[in-house]
Amino acid sequence: MSGIRGYFDEKKRIRQNWAEILENNRDVIEQYDPECRYYGECLKEKKVEKKVLYESGKGRRQFAVLTALFEEFAARPDFKEYHHVWVVSKWGEYRQLKKEYAQYENVEYICIKNEIPQKYYEILATARYLFQGGNFPYHFVKREDQVYLSIREFDSAKIESMERDMDAYRAAGHMHNLLLSDFVLTNSEEACELLKNVFRLRGIYEGKVLVADAGKQAGAILETVIDQKETIKPEKGFETEKKKLLFYGAGLAMNGVTEALLALLKKIDYDRYDVTVFCRVRDGFYGQRNLMRIDKRARVIACRGIDPMTKEEQLWTIYLKKYGLSGKEEEKIYKKCRGLLKRLAQRVLGNTSYHYIIDFSGYAVSTPLLLLEVPAEKRLIWEHQDLKEDFKTINCGKLKHMHVTLKGLISMYSRFDKIVAVNQPLMELNRQKLGNEEINDRFCYVTNIIDKERLDEKISMAETDSVLTAADGRKYLVCDSVQTSVDGTMKMFPLERGEGEFYFVTMGRLSEEKNHRNLILAFQEFLKEYPGSRLFIIGKGVLMEELQTLTARERLEKNIIFTGNLTNPFLLMKHCDCFVFPSYFEGQGLVVLEARVLHMPIVMSDYGVAPSVCVENGQYLTGMEKEDILKGLLAFAKGEVPKDYHFDLEEYNQKAIEEFYLVLED
Repeated sequence: MSGIRGYFDEKKRIRQNWAEILENNRDVIEQYDPECRYYGECLKEKKVEKKVLYESGKGRRQFAVLTALFEEFAARPDFKEYHHVWVVSKWGEYRQLKKEYAQYENVEYICIKNEIPQKYYEILATARYLFQGGNFPYHFVKREDQVYLSIREFDSAKIESMERDMDAYRAAGHMHNLLLSDFVLTNSEEACELLKNVFRLRGIYEGKVLVADAGKQAGAILETVIDQKETIKPEKGFETEKKKLLFYGAGLAMNGVTEALLALLKKIDYDRYDVTVFCRVRDGFYGQRNLMRIDKRARVIACRGIDPMTKEEQLWTIYLKKYGLSGKEEEKIYKKCRGLLKRLAQRVLGNTSYHYIIDFSGYAVSTPLLLLEVPAEKRLIWEHQDLKEDFKTINCGKLKHMHVTLKGLISMYSRFDKIVAVNQPLMELNRQKLGNEEINDRFCYVTNIIDKERLDEKISMAETDSVLTAADGRKYLVCDSVQTSVDGTMKMFPLERGEGEFYFVTMGRLSEEKNHRNLILAFQEFLKEYPGSRLFIIGKGVLMEELQTLTARERLEKNIIFTGNLTNPFLLMKHCDCFVFPSYFEGQGLVVLEARVLHMPIVMSDYGVAPSVCVENGQYLTGMEKEDILKGLLAFAKGEVPKDYHFDLEEYNQKAIEEFYLVLED
């Protein structure tokens, strides 16, 4: 009976899961980009045929190369075996081509200046040879039996401007196309060096780079690309002896995970490792800003655009994104999707391979599934939080993690060689809560690194305070001007206070696990004894409005100040007396260590992995309830919170990077 009941329970679970997916994603599915949808349908349903696509970018050089290749192809005996399609973005080129090549019956012309017709995506999906003089759209992906020649012709002025102005965000479209190409054709050794060093193809590109004059060597180029004869020898110097390391950094949002990744990237030995950071960056402020903060020695692949998929394929990916490989039905869907997942992985990472792949995001299922399709010797997945507690968190009446389940996330662990927590206590805690016989020996830890260089810079800036004196003589600290503020507003706070008035500060995302509500209520009680005191809450988050409403209802607006995100929070922290950290749970709590760099007294809750940020005689530990936090605040007012402790950041970071190398190479 139990077997029969289990069978029907599983069927019921699957029906409920699909009903939820369809109900919650109706708008996402219906509003999917129609061009991507049609292109996805072509990729799935149509076969590659004997067609050649010549697409001209905006440059005259590329157009001239394409015409030279076409005219050479027209002289070949196999010319009539192929259907040739010209795609241009200028009507002048369109008219010129139709006039010059009017004698050829197997040639078609498409102009995409005003709109892109469906015919274009059909050709893009089915042409055997792709000759591109610019960049294909972000949703382009090369099929296995297509051959892609990317034409990169640069004069000295263009090379100079690219060397000066190119950054990871601008390079996204170029990298997408270059890494998908089988051949890159360029016109000079200087341009070849640009590809190696500015576009960072050295160490990652697995195609062939050809340096040739298309006007004189078009036949040799076609022999090399079409006939596979290597008439033109490919350029050398694109290989590397270093170990190749790929990080996935999600969207580089403004949070502790991003800060930890950026800090780690600064400490890696780039003489030993060739490092690539893959991220999905939208057009928002924080993601682009953090993209520019990535260590310049690392290569960045900034994925943009959306994936070309049929409606059925989209539903499969949404289902797997939430439920992972957590059951037999999920495994069946996964098997159906392997071809799709490989295609999506190639869209973002091209034809690349690595020694190590690290999913540093720690909360995703869909992207790790793509990473499984990328060739690698070892795969590691990071854990940044007490995951069992984190997945219970409810913010504003909704689960914090709506689009992925804990069971789905954990189901990925068996596909990775190492499950890496950000400190030893967290490793032990997650192994106890989430482990099983298959994966227990894969749990390990690498302590988060703190960006000492950035901290020193911020703190040194804090030494030159911006203090304004008002007409009544009161002094204010200006933490952000309109120009420097992350949200475009000036942020200034009162400096002066009387005897027995204390300034407390806390910093972190405004969400349930940070326990701001109990901190506010505890501080309300503290004000009864020390009425002139203030609490500064640095950060933003989903609970901002709710917490501000609570503060207003209790008439605490003068004493509790929500600063939002600050460009340099240390400027304000330096003027506060005590750092308070009342979290219910954390992955580590790096802000505690940052407060230690300022030698601040610290009142903190004794959460599960608190030992990872504690030092001898360096904190006052409390519980998480209002009364517990109040006790800590009062202890500080009475001089009972220790402040003469020792914390050596350089020693801490050195130990952390050694842990990283040990886990990587073990």
